[in-house]
Parts: sequence; C-alpha cells; structure tokens
Amino acid sequence: EHFFGPQMLLNRAHVVMLAEVGLLADDDAGRILSVFDDVEETGVPESVTGADFEGVHFYVESRLIDELGDELGGVLQTGRSRTDVYDAACRLVARERILDVVEAHAALRAAVLDRAAETTDVVTTGYTHSQPAQPMTLSHYLLAFDHALERDFRRLKAAFENANQNPLGAAVLGGTGFDVD
Repeated sequence: EHFFGPQMLLNRAHVVMLAEVGLLADDDAGRILSVFDDVEETGVPESVTGADFEGVHFYVESRLIDELGDELGGVLQTGRSRTDVYDAACRLVARERILDVVEAHAALRAAVLDRAAETTDVVTTGYTHSQPAQPMTLSHYLLAFDHALERDFRRLKAAFENANQNPLGAAVLGGTGFDVD
C-alpha cells in the first residue's frame, strides 16, 4: 500500500536509465514501460503476499517475464538488487512524510509568529521554576516557542537530508559492475 507507487516510480526510472546508458534498447525499454502501465492500471492482486511473490517487486518481475520472456523480463534487475529498490522506496515514502510534517510545522510557526506580532503590548507573568517571576509580554513568551520550533525545523531538515540519499546501485553490498547512472 505504501510502497507500490514509489517502487513503480523507481522501476520506471531504472528502465529509463538503462536505456540512457546503453544497457537497454529504446524499443525494449518502451515494451517494459508498457507492462508497467498495465500493472499500474490493474493494480496488484491481494494475493501478492510474502507467500506468493515476496511482495510487489517479484510480482512485477513475474509480469515482465510472463509478457516479455525471460531475457527481456529479467533485465530490470540489471545493476540493482531488490534491497536497493526497497531501501529507495522507503526513503521516498519517508521524504514525503517528512515534507508533510514540514508543511504543518511551517503553518504552526507562522501562526505563532502572527500571534506574537499581535501581542507585543499584552503583559503577562513570566515564570521560572513554576513560580511567578517578572512581567513580560505575551509576544516574548510566544517567541520562545518559535525558538524551539526553529530547532525542530533543523532536525526535520537533517532527517530529510538523511532520507534524501539514493541507495540504487549499491546492489545490496558491494556495488555493481554495470556502468549505471
């Protein structure tokens, strides 16, 4: 459910790359992409479980082999492993989720800053160690929250940068001997 779209996107990108670097003829790439169109249109049957295909990856490969034969159907695995694809799909999903959180976070910060701008002359009590301390403005108090939110944004940015790495071509461990891009 979460990984079908990203895996198909990665499959398409891989086929295009194989054609661009000369490891796959353009017409063969087109034939493979047509099978992908059909798979995406019809979806993956509910029977595709670990017991049947070990997930979408092997289902797509079986469809390619059924429709295009062993040689062309198996070319999708050139220069990559299913682990690469799974890791890349996980990263794509994580990136999207992080961006959703960043969007909500930006809206929260904007609301806090707007409210702080509206309350520069609203006096309230500041507290230290849960005890009333000195007078302060509500604006000053709200800006402390924005400061914490700014720190959280830096953490989200770091999480995005970590997720935004491409494991394709690692071929599980030692890389690939194919000249992939």
